[in-house]
Amino acid sequence: FKRIYRSMRSEFRKLYRLNAIYLDQENYFSYQDADISILRTDYTSDPKDLIPAADPNAFSNKEKMQKSQMILERAGMSPGYNPIAVEKRWLASLDIPDVKEVFPTQMVEGEDGSSQEQYVFPPQPDPELEIKKADMQRRTLEGKQRGEVDAMKAESQIMVDQADILVKMAQAEVAADTPEYKRLELLLKEQESIRKSLVEMAKIDESKREAKAGVDGKSSNSSS
Repeated sequence: FKRIYRSMRSEFRKLYRLNAIYLDQENYFSYQDADISILRTDYTSDPKDLIPAADPNAFSNKEKMQKSQMILERAGMSPGYNPIAVEKRWLASLDIPDVKEVFPTQMVEGEDGSSQEQYVFPPQPDPELEIKKADMQRRTLEGKQRGEVDAMKAESQIMVDQADILVKMAQAEVAADTPEYKRLELLLKEQESIRKSLVEMAKIDESKREAKAGVDGKSSNSSS
């Protein structure tokens, strides 16, 4: 494309010089149903001022833009890319002036003592992801509250049953070695065992919910 551009520029300049030498003093031609006159003196300027209205770098710029677009797409799909470098290449391919003003960065000292380039304006969190994260936290809290309420209800019912058994044992007024007393005592132990199991299950469910909330929170942060 650049060779064609240079050839066109050379041809236009030669025609310009030829018109300055051989053109009649005044000529007429039609353009859009209008007669227009042109003079030989119109061609007395320096031919070097004649430049074709074309960009010799258009093709190379387009190719550079396509490559930058491919890198930009890959960076969004595969980890390991430097997002700042990718964005700078993309802006450079667009021939954007004052890239530092449009996309400012700053050098900071990392934990290992090396210089690292960082955003001046950090990326804002995705509103949609933030809404999903808040909804997930709300559901987790609601589930936790429902679980706690259910556990409290079950434990309260067991405690009521235990109290009822104790009342019956007192009312029975039987010796500790009688079958009725032993039956009530065994029933009381079973109720206490069930109550402890419910408490342990509630603790396990709580630990699972906290672990899941932590994993989901990390996933949301890495996505944003």
